[in-house]
Amino acid sequence: MSLSIEDVRMKFSKELEEMLIFEEYPELVIVRTRRFLGGDNFAKVAAIVRSLNGEYISNGTKSHFKVPRQQKGKAARVYSLTEKGQRYFEAIKKIRMILASLEDLEQLEKK
Repeated sequence: MSLSIEDVRMKFSKELEEMLIFEEYPELVIVRTRRFLGGDNFAKVAAIVRSLNGEYISNGTKSHFKVPRQQKGKAARVYSLTEKGQRYFEAIKKIRMILASLEDLEQLEKK
């Protein structure tokens, strides 16, 4: 299975996607950062890239992630969502963020 730039882009949350630049080449998709990601966001991006059999290339200001377009094995399952499915997926992510915020507030109230 061959991944398109959109297949790779859809793996990232809107928040992460806005921090990244995607470039498509015949053999791979390059993912570059628009700005410093910080530890947590870097780890999230790296995990997604690894799930697509990709890797991080450390090269100073030219550092980037590369994802092979030709996928093998388990990572070959990349599903494209319909517009309605994408809205549903985004809504669930927002609900999870709200629930996490509520849990944080509960922890603060207990202190």
